[in-house]
Amino acid sequence: MKTSFRLSFVLLLVTGSVASAQLPSRPEVYPKTAIASFPVKVPLVLINSQETYWQSLIVYESDVQVLQVYKNAGAVKPYGTKGQNGVVVAAVKGNPQLYRLSGVLDHFQVPAEQRRLKVLVNNRQVNPDYLLADIRQIQKVEVTKQDPTAPIRLSWNPDEEFLNIVTI
Repeated sequence: MKTSFRLSFVLLLVTGSVASAQLPSRPEVYPKTAIASFPVKVPLVLINSQETYWQSLIVYESDVQVLQVYKNAGAVKPYGTKGQNGVVVAAVKGNPQLYRLSGVLDHFQVPAEQRRLKVLVNNRQVNPDYLLADIRQIQKVEVTKQDPTAPIRLSWNPDEEFLNIVTI
């Protein structure tokens, strides 16, 4: 009986060690953040015939005057997929000169090697193709890295740099 008990015990140890060797090892560190992408239905905004989106527009909100809103399919058809969520025709009071991203970067003398970075406005990513800004609303343009404790990541690369436009 002692022999069968010992044999069973040894067999149990060997089987347990083989089974544990086959299990995948658990990573020691789990990411506490995630890269988030949420489909947002935002209308196309036309200001002085220039296309933009609200999140890519840098002007005082109180200076924006909405002239017309188009929602039906016939009215937005000329704008294609960009206008599928509606089109807002607006004007800016005082008619300030509005600059695209290249004009903003020229004004703040951003070096060529930094112009390839992803663009943020106040640490929120925007589509650089639609950036439209009143220069007077911009305090500075800086190269920054994302805060590693941010709950939503723009990149898994902790060393990735971004071009952040800081507004007043």
